[in-house]
Amino acid sequence: MFVVIKLLRRAERFERVAVRIDEEAVQVGRVAYPRASIRNAYWVPAAGHSKGGVRLLGEGGRHLATIATTDADAAAPVLVALGLAPDQRAAPFDSLPPR
Repeated sequence: MFVVIKLLRRAERFERVAVRIDEEAVQVGRVAYPRASIRNAYWVPAAGHSKGGVRLLGEGGRHLATIATTDADAAAPVLVALGLAPDQRAAPFDSLPPR
């Protein structure tokens, strides 16, 4: 189980809520996202007036929530808890031998 207290962005506003990540779901305040519904997650750096954070995406790239983090180092434990950190991912590639 992984618990982090951060800010969550919904509809372009942040509110302070508890975020809990376990084997079953990601609990963001009162909303629970089943782990199977989270297709991707990645860190987005702050830019201009937008705060940085870990963006959770569902089916078809639908934005579910953003967990605010100060930087990539703060985002890393969230991505690891989700099993979606860069070093936890693998993509198969086929290649042709050079001619």
